[in-house]
Amino acid sequence: MDQNRQIRFLIPPFFLFASIFLGAHFDSDICLPNLINSYSDYKVSVITIIGISVLPVGFCIGTFTLVILRGIFLIINKIFEEYKYATYEACFSVVDTNELWEKLIKLNKIKPDANQTFLDDKRGFRAWRRKIFSSHILWNSFVHTHLEQGILRWMERRWSAFLLNLNISMALIIGLLLGILYFSIDPTMEWIIFNSVLLIIFIYLGYRAFIETIKMALFQSHRPNGLKKPSEI
Repeated sequence: MDQNRQIRFLIPPFFLFASIFLGAHFDSDICLPNLINSYSDYKVSVITIIGISVLPVGFCIGTFTLVILRGIFLIINKIFEEYKYATYEACFSVVDTNELWEKLIKLNKIKPDANQTFLDDKRGFRAWRRKIFSSHILWNSFVHTHLEQGILRWMERRWSAFLLNLNISMALIIGLLLGILYFSIDPTMEWIIFNSVLLIIFIYLGYRAFIETIKMALFQSHRPNGLKKPSEI
C-alpha cells in the first residue's frame, strides 16, 4: 500500500473517534472520566481493539466517500449538459475530452480510428464514459513519464489532499450519526456547531484541491511544451 493511501486510511478514523468522544464530553448526562475509568480493567484490550480497527475503519470511510462521490457525479451528469459524461476521476467536459482525445491520437498513443469506434457505439452514454476514462488513464500514464517532476508531484499532492479532506468529512458525519443513533449521545448545540465548522472547512479544502488538480491537468494538456521533459524544451 502506497504512503498516500495509508495516510487516507489512518487519519480519518481519529476524527471519527474524536467526534464521538467530543459529543460524550458535551453531553451533561455522560461523565467521560467515569466512563473511561469503568473500562480501566480492560484498558489494554480496548486500546488494542481500537488500534487494530483503525485501518479497516479508514478503508470503510474511504469506500463510503467514493460511493457518495459517484452519486454526486450522477447528479452532475443529469444537471450539466457540458459534464454529462464526467466522473470524479476524469471531470472533463465533452469539449476538453475531444481535445485530449485528438492530442493522444497525434501523439500516437491511440489509433486514429478509435474515436470513430466510440462514436459508432450504440450504447451511447457508456461508450462516452469509457472514452473519457480511457483518455484520462492514457493521458495520466503518458504525463507521468513526460511531465516535469515538480508539477507531477504537486498534482499528486493536491489529489491526495482532495481525497483525504473528503474522507475526514465523511468521518465527522459518521461520528456524529454513530454518537446519536448508536451511543445515544445527546446532540448538543456545541457538538453540532463544532462538527459543522470542521465539516465546512474540510469540504471546502477538498473542493479547492479537486478544482486545482483538474485545472492544472487541463492547463498542462494545452501547454505546447507541457509534455516535454525540461531537457527537451
